[in-house]
Amino acid sequence: APTEAPVAPTEAPVAPTEAPVAPTEAPVTVGTLTTEAPVPPPTDAPVASTPPPTPCIDLTEANVILKSPDDAGYGSELISIVDMSSETVAFDVDIDGLTGVVSVQYDTPTGDICYSVSDLTQPIPTIEAVCYEGVASVTVFIYFDAASEDECDLCKIPTDGSKYAAVQFEIPCVCEPAQPTDAPVATVTTETPVAPTEAPVAPTEAPVAPTEAPVAP
Repeated sequence: APTEAPVAPTEAPVAPTEAPVAPTEAPVTVGTLTTEAPVPPPTDAPVASTPPPTPCIDLTEANVILKSPDDAGYGSELISIVDMSSETVAFDVDIDGLTGVVSVQYDTPTGDICYSVSDLTQPIPTIEAVCYEGVASVTVFIYFDAASEDECDLCKIPTDGSKYAAVQFEIPCVCEPAQPTDAPVATVTTETPVAPTEAPVAPTEAPVAPTEAPVAP
């Protein structure tokens, strides 16, 4: 018979010394999110257009030299310049609202002319006067007591006490062209604010579990 009994194992089975290790890193977002708001091109504020320069002829007026009587209520508004050159000037006489007889005395190449109109319901045709030393001398007579005026006395100061008004003008025959004026133009550039270029990135590592489990005795 066997002399020795079977010997029990001297050591208990040892539990595994290490527990499974959790992954040490959490999935990392690949790349960096970059977000940009679209940036519109610079915009210019609307600029008001500059009106064209006023024609020279519209800036020129007939100059009043003499009035009779002195308190006559008429002036340069009676004359509207239509055309001008170095030798002649064309003009219209405004008779709107006048009554009686209107006479216009002016120079021509053959001498001075007295042009009279008694029908003031129609406009006076455009008159062309000769210029001397850059101006044309023109006198407008308004006779309010037309019935008492004799044709031979027109373009003269009446001496019979009848009511009248006379205005002597010098009308320029040339003028300097108006110079264009450029107003400074303000340019405004606006840009839309740009959003942050990077989004926050999630943490790259998760907490690590203990690497060893307790060892049984």
